[in-house]
Amino acid sequence: MDASVGTFVGRSAEIDALIGALDVAAPSRPAATVCVVGPAGIGKTSLVGEAERHLTDTAEVVWTRCWDGPGTPSLWPWTQLLEQLAIDTGTHDIGRDRVAYFDRIADELRTRADRRPLVLVIDDVHWADPASLELLNFLARSPRPARLSVIATYREPEVSSGAIAQQIARIEREATVISLAGLTADQVAEVANADRQIALPADLVEQLHERSAGNPFFLGELLHTLGDHPTAASLPVTTGLRVAVENHLDLIDPEAKRMLEIAAVQGRVFDHRVAAVAGNLDEFEVLEMLVAADERGIVTPDGEQWRFEHALLGEVLLGGQSPHDVALHHSRTADGLEKIHGAGHLDYVESIANHLLAAGSLTAPDRLLDSALEAADHAGARLAWEDQSHHLATAVHALRSLGDPDPA
Repeated sequence: MDASVGTFVGRSAEIDALIGALDVAAPSRPAATVCVVGPAGIGKTSLVGEAERHLTDTAEVVWTRCWDGPGTPSLWPWTQLLEQLAIDTGTHDIGRDRVAYFDRIADELRTRADRRPLVLVIDDVHWADPASLELLNFLARSPRPARLSVIATYREPEVSSGAIAQQIARIEREATVISLAGLTADQVAEVANADRQIALPADLVEQLHERSAGNPFFLGELLHTLGDHPTAASLPVTTGLRVAVENHLDLIDPEAKRMLEIAAVQGRVFDHRVAAVAGNLDEFEVLEMLVAADERGIVTPDGEQWRFEHALLGEVLLGGQSPHDVALHHSRTADGLEKIHGAGHLDYVESIANHLLAAGSLTAPDRLLDSALEAADHAGARLAWEDQSHHLATAVHALRSLGDPDPA
């Protein structure tokens, strides 16, 4: 069950894979280890909670959670599990005889599991201390028969580099790994309709799916903003959403975040070459930043361009900047489009005009006029009358800025 929206949908394949990997009914097999991974808010804990509901009659399930606060003792999650199970392993000095101590813990857990299959759940393993990860790996590698299973959940983007990446890789080699992706559009509709207890308009469901990318936490936050008469336009970015997205963005270095702030004015899909020009950055350095951001689940390649993993990332990046900075990025993005593609490139004349308009007073009126008229011609040629009207209105605005109070 997803805590944000109160409805557990989809994930039937993942539930079956998780319960099958645990195989609690097997009389004799090595301890099973299952890693449930994915970005923050994707439903890892909810999935395991739903699996627990299926296991209630066949196994004892005990939970703990890793803590990211300063001064957390070594082996903290394991200490919490052992206390819940009333298992006393005595005093220890893991620095002197770590293997013997780990083996003693493993024996106690196997003995407990002999009474009834035992499933240990360690949530938020991306915050685990090195010794806790070593013990998890020790149990995962043990060939001795046991009616014992361990489920570890963690945020994949946060274990993709550094020492923890090596430890997690060793654990995953011995484990069943279940990776969670976003809910599909149909699943988003099911959750949303159940939450609101009415069938929501199709365009609103489409917006919910687009902006949340199927992330259950983001979806729940968006649903909580809807009033009595929800529409696709009534989806503000809440404080909870903003904080969650900003925490995600904190996974990359400040220079990469600054580059993405510039890229965000292009929309959810952006050209890294244009962002490089707009930010006065080296193109290859921008690519290195994007590869790192891809590893953190923030962007992903989209043909020759790049795409934010979900629309909320771009919205929060833009919302955290001053209006002047956003206008400046629009102005420099227009310059970047002209430099990369040429000022008269038919595929980009309308985009250039829109960026120049969004740049406000940073765009010279005569440049805006020329660009808007060219964009209007292009829109008319493709029979896009509403777009043509928009560009002509921009041209009228530019003429008035040039001193013509009543342009014909």
